[in-house]
Amino acid sequence: MSLEENKRLIQHLFEEVINNNRTELLEGIFVPGSMIAGENTGPFMGQAPTGQSILFTRIHYYRIRNRRIYTAPYEHDLLGLMEQLGMLPPGNRPDI
Repeated sequence: MSLEENKRLIQHLFEEVINNNRTELLEGIFVPGSMIAGENTGPFMGQAPTGQSILFTRIHYYRIRNRRIYTAPYEHDLLGLMEQLGMLPPGNRPDI
């Protein structure tokens, strides 16, 4: 696949599956057996749910083979999430 085809695949994932909740498309986007899914329905790191909205940022690294995503590891901003949930006081990030 070309770089442009890879970009279109990821755009399709975000526009259709994530933004429009078309989960029936997942099987055609990911290699079978490569997806991980879940829900947070209870406490987070020992803290009760707050019910507030949060901005959860992360970086995805997609590996594509034969026009399908076969792995999508990511790194997320756990410190930022903990600050938003009131688990840590804001402003404790070191200057880089």
